[in-house]
Amino acid sequence: MATLLVSTSITTQAQGDNLIYVAVDPCRLADTRPTEGGTGALSVGSSRNFSVYGADLSGQGGDASGCLHPREASGVEPVAISAYVVAVPTASSGPGHITAYASDGAIPGNALATVNFEAGQVNGNTTNVPLCIPGATACPLDGQMAVIAFSSEQNVVIDVQGYYYPATGTCPDDMVPVGSLCVDKYEASLVDANGTATTSAACLADGSNCADDSDATTPVNSPIFAQSVAGPPATAPSWFQAAIACANVGKRLPSSAEWQMAAAGTVAANCNAAGGALANTGAFTDCVSTAGAFDMVGNLWEWTADLTPDVAKGNTTSANSSIAAGFGESHANLGTPGTDSMFLPNSGAIATNNLFGFRCVR
Repeated sequence: MATLLVSTSITTQAQGDNLIYVAVDPCRLADTRPTEGGTGALSVGSSRNFSVYGADLSGQGGDASGCLHPREASGVEPVAISAYVVAVPTASSGPGHITAYASDGAIPGNALATVNFEAGQVNGNTTNVPLCIPGATACPLDGQMAVIAFSSEQNVVIDVQGYYYPATGTCPDDMVPVGSLCVDKYEASLVDANGTATTSAACLADGSNCADDSDATTPVNSPIFAQSVAGPPATAPSWFQAAIACANVGKRLPSSAEWQMAAAGTVAANCNAAGGALANTGAFTDCVSTAGAFDMVGNLWEWTADLTPDVAKGNTTSANSSIAAGFGESHANLGTPGTDSMFLPNSGAIATNNLFGFRCVR
C-alpha cells in the first residue's frame, strides 16, 4: 500500500484541494449485472448509489469479503476515490454515457461523462470521484458515490484503486499531526529491505551506502529504513544514517523548530529522564506530548535536520562554522542551545553514540 501527498483538482471540502492519496490493491465495489450478484442495469436517467467501502459488498455485486479503506481503523473518512468504472451493455443498450458523482450532490448535466459507449460496446475509464459536494464541511459518513446513465440503459462495474483523505490533520497510524506535518509517534527503529530488524551498523556512518537507490558498490549497498513502532529504538545512528533512513521511507528529519513543536506539552516527570537504562519507546505511557508523540523528553537525544551556527553554544573560536543539533535525552527544557540540546561539531555528524536516536516527519 502506497501513500502519496498530492495536489489534485478534486474540490471536496473546506480543507482545500491538498489531499493524501493512498493506493490499494484493486477491489470490486459493484457490478450491476444480475449474473454477478447485482440488481440490474441502470435505466435511462436513473441514478444509483454505491458504497465505496465495506465489509461485505456482495449486495451490490461487489467483493463479498469487502473493500476496507486504509484509514478506517483511525476513523478518518475518505473524501474521494480513484476508481476504474466500466460500462457494460445489455442486449438492448444503444449509445450513451454514464457519469459518476458525489452521492449527496446534484445530478450532473448530460454533457458530463465518465465513460462513453457505443451500442454493444464495453468501455472503461479510470476516474477520480468526489464523495461530497464542493464546499461541504464534512463528507457523508456512508461512504457512497452515485452513477447515472444517459441516453441508454447500461450495466456498470466499479473497481476502487485508491482513496483520498484530507491532508490537514490526517496522518498514518504510526504518526501524529503537528500543524501541517506528520511526525513519527515513536523514536525510530530500523529495518532492512526485507523488513527485518537491523542497526545503523548495517551501512557506513557517512551514509554513502545507506540509501535505497544507492549505486555504491564498495561496500555492497545496505539500505536502512526507519519505522515508527513501540519497542526498542535504534541507537547510535549518525546524522547521515538517520537522514537517509527517513528518506528511504519518503520522510525526512525534522527541523529543530518542528521537533520542539512536536515535543510541546511533554511532562519530564513522566519520562525516562533520570539517566540509566534505555527504555523501549512508548514504554513510558504518560511521556507523551500534546500532539501524541512519545519520548520527546528522555530516553535518547534525537537528531534534527538543522545545522546551527557554532556560536549558539558559546564557542566563538571553534574552527567549525556549524553544528548538527538534536534534542531530548535527559533534558526537560527546550530551546536553550547547549543546555537541553545535543550539539556536535559539523564533522561530528558522522559520529555515533548509544545515546543518539531520531524520528522522522513528513
